[in-house]
Amino acid sequence: MIHGSVGNIMPFSKGMGGTKVVFWDLRDSFLFRLYRGNVEDARLDSILPHVDTVLDQICDLIDDALRDLVVLSICQAALEAFVWVLLDGGPSRAFSDSDIPMMEDDLNMLKDLFVADGEGLPRSLVQKKAEFAEQILSLFALQTGTVIQMLMTASEHISTGLDSRKHGRLCLGDAQTLVRVLCHKKDREASKFLKRQYQLPMSSVYSGSLHIITCSMENETSGKNECRILEVFWTKTSYCTCGGFSKARVPTLSSKQGTQFNTVKR
Repeated sequence: MIHGSVGNIMPFSKGMGGTKVVFWDLRDSFLFRLYRGNVEDARLDSILPHVDTVLDQICDLIDDALRDLVVLSICQAALEAFVWVLLDGGPSRAFSDSDIPMMEDDLNMLKDLFVADGEGLPRSLVQKKAEFAEQILSLFALQTGTVIQMLMTASEHISTGLDSRKHGRLCLGDAQTLVRVLCHKKDREASKFLKRQYQLPMSSVYSGSLHIITCSMENETSGKNECRILEVFWTKTSYCTCGGFSKARVPTLSSKQGTQFNTVKR
């Protein structure tokens, strides 16, 4: 329960309150349900009433002066959860080209919820916060061959010190993001690429999240340290639980025979 005191509102001012609401209180309805199985049968419109109810309950408990701060924290967390489903939702989420327009509509619905017909957050602010989610969707809309080529380019940038990744966070064009996009594409070319490069089993065997393990290794030719993919695996457990996992050791990714393909350290 949230009261309108400074002490209780501090987690929201630091962005943590919204994270707790979305990633814990709404985890069953949002994280576990959205797009699980297929997009058409698990769209956001069936989940938004749960989010709306929580927003109403919280706003009834706080002063109007604090409302925008709290709602913004929840908005940011909801957009991060949307991206989590796209990139780390596990093999129960696989997106085809025909799914992208529905997912774009869902993201627009999520933005509209927080704008609330002009009674909520400023549309320009919500739009700014949603930019990364929109960019991730744009990656899914690209041809698989284009994403693979972007992954190769991202690797080259790492070896030359031009990596786009900042402060350990996912960025649009970094290797970690692009691998995740390929792993969640319902596409034969993507599946063949992942099987060839990572020896991943059929995705239906697993029901958890994607993990990419990297390490820093010295290049025998240049003597420079480079980050390389060591392992890619799906956990068998669901989000927020612990347990055993299965994994497959993979070779260093290569863009062509004899050429090392490096990735960014997480």
